[in-house]
Amino acid sequence: MDLIKSIFEAGLVIWNTIVGTSIQFFTADPLSFSRTSGQVAIIKDAAGAISTIALPVVAVFFLLALVKELVSTPIEMVPRKLVANLIKYIVICALVANSYDLMCTISSISAGIVQMVNGSLSIDAYEIEEADLNLDDIEEIKAEGEKTDMEAEDEASWWEKLGKWFSDKANWLLNLILDFLQTTIIKTILYFLGSIIFVFICATSGISILNVGIQRVIKPLVIIPFSAIAFACAAGSQESERVTVSFIKTYVGFVLSGAVILISLAFGSELAGTIGSALVTAAAESDNMTVVWIAQLTSALMTPIVVAGLIKGADGIVRQAIG
Repeated sequence: MDLIKSIFEAGLVIWNTIVGTSIQFFTADPLSFSRTSGQVAIIKDAAGAISTIALPVVAVFFLLALVKELVSTPIEMVPRKLVANLIKYIVICALVANSYDLMCTISSISAGIVQMVNGSLSIDAYEIEEADLNLDDIEEIKAEGEKTDMEAEDEASWWEKLGKWFSDKANWLLNLILDFLQTTIIKTILYFLGSIIFVFICATSGISILNVGIQRVIKPLVIIPFSAIAFACAAGSQESERVTVSFIKTYVGFVLSGAVILISLAFGSELAGTIGSALVTAAAESDNMTVVWIAQLTSALMTPIVVAGLIKGADGIVRQAIG
């Protein structure tokens, strides 16, 4: 029994530790989070190199768009168009030259929003405690009475049960199953299988959540160096301007995804708790402690299953919300 209890406790540690670590990825500013590891230096150098290339691209896009626009513009409107496009060109050149700093500012503002969301939510609800599994019941398997097969036969023989089969079929089957679950060997097997399933689901769900957290930090860092090219596209036609708008929306979606993930984590924990409580309440009407424990195990497993599913879908929610 000590082995089974240790396996359950290992599952609790795996889930609580991995998700606790993942929350740090969800709430962190991607640039501040990775600054000590030297990753930001790499991103900054790449952004500087691409920014140098982007400035000539701005000039080419600007000239092509200007010629196209002036051809279809009445002669009296040409001076006004030239001034407006010149101002646009200066603004875009400034954005391209300072694209890295601009991305850092957006990231810092978004991180502040995520921290505010984190402070307003009860994030600790994701944790699974030993009390949720009622692990003390494992120690009482032998104490609940060693019902041997011979004792079971003395209480009710197969012929007696068979004689009642036609009169009370459903009730007999239920009692048979409950008596079967009460035997020491079957209960031990159920507890052992339950512990393996519990550890497996906690580990896979936790790793899935951790993967989302790591991607939440890496994705913004990867696209920051290309922000200069995206801003350079704004110097062109309306079609190329859409590239700039799409890039900004994508980046904002990445850095704000932490807030959506935290909301999903808090909501999923509460939803799983509600469903689990309903299962335990329904099972409590049974006098069979094994059935009650199975309901408690199922209730505990609802948290990693529901939370992992909602967090995996958080990216899709952000994309649909921002467009």
